[in-house]
Amino acid sequence: SLTRDGQVLAWGDKTWSQAPGPEPQVLATSASVVRCGRYSTLVIDSQGTASLFGVLAPICAPTFAADDPDAANMVVPKQTEVVATHVTDAALGEAHGLLLQKDGSLWGWGYNAYGQALGKVSGTSTVIRTPGPLDTAPYHSKESGTSIRKLCASGGISAVLIDRS
Repeated sequence: SLTRDGQVLAWGDKTWSQAPGPEPQVLATSASVVRCGRYSTLVIDSQGTASLFGVLAPICAPTFAADDPDAANMVVPKQTEVVATHVTDAALGEAHGLLLQKDGSLWGWGYNAYGQALGKVSGTSTVIRTPGPLDTAPYHSKESGTSIRKLCASGGISAVLIDRS
């Protein structure tokens, strides 16, 4: 949940460090948006920085050597990466994420076997590890008067709600 003063309270499964466990605890502060996926929590702060807690999916997780201390720390809720800046909204599917940038562009990353992360299947790799832009020209164009208003992601699909002026 997101409190009025920007604190993110989280609870639940902590296997991938996406939440602190069964009791609500503060996960982040200064937040304006929070989104939850199956293995992750994404927080957008008041400056537009999107931070991921956990992993998009186990297939996207960093690999650790057996003696690496970070392997044992994966169950401690922590910010695992800053994924982007200048973000206004986000959606998390089971294994992919979408980010709406302040300029109206749409970015995606994660598991992409069905094109759900980038709007197309990208060569031989089914995992996109770094957010990249989707071709949103048909959906975000000053000339046509269209813009993306809302994002949705679930399982192997993505959807956007378009405004036409």
